[in-house]
Amino acid sequence: MNHWCALAAIGLAALGAAPSALAQTGFQPRQVPNVPMQANFLARGPRGEVVIASTSEGLTVPVGTNGPEYSRRNGLQLSVKSEWPGQYGYHPVSVTVRAEKPAASDRTLEFRFTVGDWNFASNGVKARQRFVLEQGQTKATLQLLVPQLTNWQRSQWELYVDGSRDDEFTVSQVDVGSLRFNMANNPADVAAVGVMLTDSQRYAVTADLGLAYSNGSALFQEMAPTELPTDWLAYSSLNVVVLPANRLPELIERHPVQARALLRWVATGGNLWLIGAGRQWEELAAVEQSLSTRDVRPLNAAEDRADVASGEKDAASDDNRTLPPTWRFAPLDNRALEPAEGALVLAGYPVDEAVATKERLKPTPKPRPDDVSAIDASVPAWGPNDGNLPKTSADWFAVRGWGMGAITAFRRDLHSASERDNQKAANVISQSLLAPRQQWGGRFGSVPNDSNVDFNNWLIPGVGMAPVGSFQVLITLFALGIGPLTYWFLRRMGKLPMLVAIVPAAAILTTLSLFAYGVLIDGVAARVRGRSVTVLDQRTGECAAWGRYSYYAGIAPRGGIAVPPDQAMFPILPNWSPIFGFGGRSSMTEREVVWDDQQRLTRGWLASRTPTQYHAIAARKSDKRLDLRVTAEGLRLTNRLGAELVGAAVQDHDGSFYWCETLPADKGVIVPPLQQNQVASRVRRLFTENLPELPAGDDGRRNSSGYYSFAVSDSLMEGRLGAINSPQVTGWGPGRYIAFTATAIELTPGVDGIDESDSFHVIEGSW
Repeated sequence: MNHWCALAAIGLAALGAAPSALAQTGFQPRQVPNVPMQANFLARGPRGEVVIASTSEGLTVPVGTNGPEYSRRNGLQLSVKSEWPGQYGYHPVSVTVRAEKPAASDRTLEFRFTVGDWNFASNGVKARQRFVLEQGQTKATLQLLVPQLTNWQRSQWELYVDGSRDDEFTVSQVDVGSLRFNMANNPADVAAVGVMLTDSQRYAVTADLGLAYSNGSALFQEMAPTELPTDWLAYSSLNVVVLPANRLPELIERHPVQARALLRWVATGGNLWLIGAGRQWEELAAVEQSLSTRDVRPLNAAEDRADVASGEKDAASDDNRTLPPTWRFAPLDNRALEPAEGALVLAGYPVDEAVATKERLKPTPKPRPDDVSAIDASVPAWGPNDGNLPKTSADWFAVRGWGMGAITAFRRDLHSASERDNQKAANVISQSLLAPRQQWGGRFGSVPNDSNVDFNNWLIPGVGMAPVGSFQVLITLFALGIGPLTYWFLRRMGKLPMLVAIVPAAAILTTLSLFAYGVLIDGVAARVRGRSVTVLDQRTGECAAWGRYSYYAGIAPRGGIAVPPDQAMFPILPNWSPIFGFGGRSSMTEREVVWDDQQRLTRGWLASRTPTQYHAIAARKSDKRLDLRVTAEGLRLTNRLGAELVGAAVQDHDGSFYWCETLPADKGVIVPPLQQNQVASRVRRLFTENLPELPAGDDGRRNSSGYYSFAVSDSLMEGRLGAINSPQVTGWGPGRYIAFTATAIELTPGVDGIDESDSFHVIEGSW
């Protein structure tokens, strides 16, 4: 199958499949005079049938007898295009408006796009954004980011010109792709984009992506560097971006905006594959130089992590010397699939080899049934260990951490003419840290349209819970009062017939009392509990943050949630939610997002009196920092993080350790040096005090539908936190610190005046 051609048909430009799919909704393609039929199909509009044409810029309206034309009312033409692979994340939709004549003045345009499955009302996402056709111009473009939270099957759109809707641009019932592609698009798929590939490399990459995941689909799209998104959110639906190792320096130098967005996505947990790094890794020197020039200098050799597997030097001692200090070979065994183990390799923390060896000799933990989705079970991430494999990936690839993500360099292409070699390459990936990172659900520990077994372990304590104790007291008093006491009292008063009126009145009063008690206890304000990790490089000002927010609002805020435009928000759904349809996989919530100077999640994102949770992820420049300077008295530390420090562990460039207790923002203190084990015990105390816990009475069983659920505890965020707190580490590397705050420094819950409590935020900083 020609994967890259097939992927070009998945989006709104999937016109080859659209006519047959439209037939399912009652629309039949027809021949438009003087225009080829295969380039046109019908949709529905406010005035009846609407003909849509295919052009190089996408699906285009209006269409006349001679092809695309301009609207009678405004003299404009609209094209909509989306060819981006992936199932979840922010999906870029390209919008182009052309004018018949240069605009006499600025014209305000607003594009509104709705997409979902066959029933918009139950599972749709509405996105809208304004843009301007400037005076004297004949063309305006917009890239609208639309959260894709489920399989897309149908879409519709509108265009408002200077505040009024132009009906000639209004279409509905447009199929996003054929049913065939939607059926293939599941959490086991690997969505990838290739850049600057030759024909042979393109073929090899497509084969490589299908090697380890033969039961899934390799959804591959090739793009020119100029076509790459300039916003990191647009990459969030991808699993892998692939380009030749010797072309990365060119991408960074000639296309810096696209390269910055790509690398920020990698920092949030994405995967960048560099193929053809050379038999002796000769291309990595230029790669490292480009990365260092752009953002980060290579770490000193003293900062490099010790060998992660005891057999690494024996496996490729000569090759090991050719790797830049920040690169390392990945262990190949089942324990390498654990999120914390993968994070240890990528973070480069120094470890106690004796403890590490002991940990790796432990039996591989079997996943809870709830850890893996039923439709994700085909992914061989937890398959049996292949005893014939070497201990590390030295013969195939090396890895480098980039924020919370991974940059992987392959000696060559994994694809080989030998089926035996192909199978070995598949086993290598499936037994390495790459395996769980290649699926969206593997990185997030959740998917936006499936329940999560860990939802209940991060609720706001004492909020949103059924008042069981109060109910037991009230029902006991009710039973006593309405029964023997009332009977005795009325009989003594000679008014026993009044029982007919008193019993229902007492029942109503008791019910109202219980309801009022619940309202008063929970209140009407919005509350939130956060948990996050932020990787902050003070040398470059770049940061990547990943958080989990748990909300509860007595009355939902009128404006919903408003977050910065570069902060992603993905739902985490409970396994007890009544919004699920068949199999617990159909979210019955209609959502709306409005883009302006912020990302406004206005409707369907935060309901009243309903526990709600989201992943919150951001990557951007940051001026937050700890000012650190070693003096004769100790370490002078000044808090410039913008939040109160709960504690901070610092390892200076000479390897000495320090611990700082609570410190308000913009305050300074001098702290003496401590032993590493003393600092580590304080770090572990904070982690222990803030472990996610299920509420009393919740045993964490899977959902009642019988389908298995994902677990947030398997996410990259929790993996990084686990690595920071790992008993294997002997520090975090010279020039690094681990800080703890009560509020996140780069993430926002998005509700003004919200009360945040019982939160746990960790910053891993480099200085």
